[in-house]
Amino acid sequence: MLPIVKYIIRIFVLHASIAKPLGESGKLQLTTDMTELEFALNAFLGPSSKRGLETAGEEYKMLRAMRSVLFFVVIDGTLTLS
Repeated sequence: MLPIVKYIIRIFVLHASIAKPLGESGKLQLTTDMTELEFALNAFLGPSSKRGLETAGEEYKMLRAMRSVLFFVVIDGTLTLS
């Protein structure tokens, strides 16, 4: 089951990364979608998975990092959080 979870996360992050430009409401909707995806994939893995989505390794880290990247803003050539 883990290869399917990794694939789903990779495809989600790929599609989310090309959805631009996003306004604040779009960013918040994408964040909500990420949360719902995490819950769904945790349910898919079931209770037998002790660490949940953390077992997906790099793919899970990509998903978590994407949430932060959504709210970065470039001001005067400096990258900051909005």
